Amino acid sequence: MNTKSITKFVNSVGDVCALSYKMYDGNLEDYGKDLAMFLNQVDRSRDIVEQVIERFKDSYYLYLSVYENSGNEIYYTIIQDNNKNIIMKVSDTYKEIFKGTPLEFLQFLELNNKK
Repeated sequence: MNTKSITKFVNSVGDVCALSYKMYDGNLEDYGKDLAMFLNQVDRSRDIVEQVIERFKDSYYLYLSVYENSGNEIYYTIIQDNNKNIIMKVSDTYKEIFKGTPLEFLQFLELNNKK
């Protein structure tokens, strides 16, 4: 699939820590699922941005925020709060599709694939 996506990493106060671009396979069932599975098992005592970029380095480009809305189809926002909890927000160009934990995202995908 040629689904372009942006992944934004946000800290607990709303500051963008990093922004990455995925040129292909950024759809929910491919990258979204892989990302959620990885976030569900990530070492929360270490920097999650560093770990995610290391894991997906072969298909990622780090971006400046000025490119955030440049024709991408899926937007992933990864938020880590002060308690090290991880929240995923997923949206397309028009609306929010999902907001919750990585585990809840995997359950969301499973539920929607059964329909």
